[in-house]
Amino acid sequence: MRYSQGDAGAKDFRVGKEDILIGRASECDIHLEDQQVSRFHASLRIAADGIWLLDMDSKNGTLIDDKPIPPNRRIPLQAEQSFDIGSYTFTAIVHSAPAADQTIVQPGVPRGYMYDLDALRKVEFPQMMDRTSLDNAAAAPPPMRTIKKMKQMTEQKIGTTEWHTEKYIFDLNAAFLSSVTKLLNAKSPDEIVVVDGCSTGLNLIAQSLVTKPGDNIVFCDLEHPANAYCWMSLQRDGVVINQVPSVNGGLTPDALRQVVDDRTRVVAASAFQFFSGHRTDLAAIGKFCRERNIIFVVDAIQAVGHMPIDVQKMKIDVLVTGGHKSIMAGPCVGFMYVRDEVCSTLQPRVIGALSTADWSYYLKYDITPHAGAWRFLIGTPNMVGMAAVVESITLINELTREAIDRHTTNLAARTLELARARGYELTTTPGEHGSIATFKSKLDNEKTSAYLEKLEEQEKIIVGKHLDRQGQPHLRLSFHCYNTEEDVVRTMDALDKMK
Repeated sequence: MRYSQGDAGAKDFRVGKEDILIGRASECDIHLEDQQVSRFHASLRIAADGIWLLDMDSKNGTLIDDKPIPPNRRIPLQAEQSFDIGSYTFTAIVHSAPAADQTIVQPGVPRGYMYDLDALRKVEFPQMMDRTSLDNAAAAPPPMRTIKKMKQMTEQKIGTTEWHTEKYIFDLNAAFLSSVTKLLNAKSPDEIVVVDGCSTGLNLIAQSLVTKPGDNIVFCDLEHPANAYCWMSLQRDGVVINQVPSVNGGLTPDALRQVVDDRTRVVAASAFQFFSGHRTDLAAIGKFCRERNIIFVVDAIQAVGHMPIDVQKMKIDVLVTGGHKSIMAGPCVGFMYVRDEVCSTLQPRVIGALSTADWSYYLKYDITPHAGAWRFLIGTPNMVGMAAVVESITLINELTREAIDRHTTNLAARTLELARARGYELTTTPGEHGSIATFKSKLDNEKTSAYLEKLEEQEKIIVGKHLDRQGQPHLRLSFHCYNTEEDVVRTMDALDKMK
């Protein structure tokens, strides 16, 4: 991205991630010293289907051809096309991608880097070579290194009770906290805690809020039940639930402006929507919430192993995930990030032996919460799962989430292209998605389910299905690092026979 101010020389900003923040704030990726520029003015999204520009409802607008673009709506940019922010002019400069290296891991990770997909499949996912699984948003397979670690842990530690030695427990916990802290760029390991899964973590936060009757919580009308029911349960305490109509399949800052007020306590959103596949602009909503002292809670189960997430830069207060989807570590384990400043305001109602400040004194019976996120550690954690999370994160880091995101978003974009050409009604909005592509089935629910069962049994092709609010079936194809374009074409060809 090249930009200049007046007659000053042009500067180049090398794009190294998918979402780029532009503004006057020091936290922005492209920092502009100009009072005409809002603190968080605009964002660029570099996706498989092009470059998309979003004005973040700035005071003075973002201009293309001297005309302001609509706020809070992504506009596609062409190569070499220019736009203006304040006194600055930007131009998208597209370079050809470098050739892929012949190893799974490539140091340096230049823009356009892609890992060796064939090597990855053979080494880490041989169990998936004879099947086409496009339902990774429901369950993604662990890589072989993770499966081996789980077996080793079960045999050598669980089977011998050696897992219960104090040194092993603390060593594993330290490795787990360090791995997750770096993955999320949390400020401290004290902001991380292991949880049984996403639903558990979200409920722990919901039940820790100190609320008054009339306080309200906001989420969009396409949230997964895990990120809805936990908040709805607070209605018994007089909390008001505001479900915001989705825009292009998800939650937007503009939609939030219509409903939030000085009694809004929480805004909850999924990084990738499970149904529509919508990619939430976490940085924009995080900025919106932080400016209003609203707790921003993110369900990251579909995205944390797919896309770079920086909890500090995105101003996320709470992030929760389970292990069996994006992180590829199996079920019944996950992790939660709770920003320290927010954590100190939460008063847990669910309290276990390990949640307290003096947790090692069992007979003291003092429920003073432990400092930091540890206050949400209820009981003995799934230690096999913790080891699995550490192993899977090592692979994700080797591949890089930038490359995984680029690859899986491209597969979703290709799916939408083929679905539209075949006359399907798209549920996912092109340019607004990550690794999920959803479109409406041409059959009723019963016939759709029957065909998908047949497809899995006879062709070993696995496709997800979900119902909309009217009970109409939608087909959901969701991807992870090991999937190929051949998987997409083979599946869409098979769906052509669905009658």
